[in-house]
Amino acid sequence: MTRYAARMTTALLAALLAVPLLAATPGHTAPAKPSSSVVTAPQITQSSTTVTRYVRSSGANVRSGPSTGYRIVDYYAPGTRLTGVLTSNGWLKLASGRYVSGAVLTTSAPSSGSLSGTAIINEAKKYVGIMYRYGGNTPAGFDCSGYTQYVFGQLGETLPRTVSGQRTATTRVSSPRVGDLVFWGTGHVAIYAGNGYIYDSGKPGLPVQKRKMFSGVTGYGRVG
Repeated sequence: MTRYAARMTTALLAALLAVPLLAATPGHTAPAKPSSSVVTAPQITQSSTTVTRYVRSSGANVRSGPSTGYRIVDYYAPGTRLTGVLTSNGWLKLASGRYVSGAVLTTSAPSSGSLSGTAIINEAKKYVGIMYRYGGNTPAGFDCSGYTQYVFGQLGETLPRTVSGQRTATTRVSSPRVGDLVFWGTGHVAIYAGNGYIYDSGKPGLPVQKRKMFSGVTGYGRVG
């Protein structure tokens, strides 16, 4: 019995020692541990350099964030001049904190085509005598930006409705030429007629008229 028990003890020890060896042999691998890594969405960054872009002929929706998943909050007409910083996913972030897709923007300013200062003034003259009307943008009555928007619209140029919008959409110039827009901050806009004169729809009680340009001008903008 003693010799038999010794043989059984030896066999049992050999079997126990073989278990870890099986795990180390080819074809026998331990189960992989679950990965602890976490996949995160790429971060959108923005440049610190201000750039200028122009809206393509399709027009541009303005969104609350830098992707088409964000809601539309505004719209810019073709040719509108925009400034801002580019995001890493190709959107333009405006100073207002809103965004326009780079796919509908171009670095090239739109051509002014056949539009001339003479054509602009000839159109502006047609509405002399129409009385000022707050919020008006038709020959039934104009406010200042409604008048300029209507005049250029008749010539095939689309301008934003407000003074601030028109100021942003035009190319700033240091010296005006006939047909350029004249700005008094964001409160008033007129059309430069040459020799220090303007056409505008000034204020309640006044008609569209040609008059001497008054003080307080803050800048000039060229359409197209």
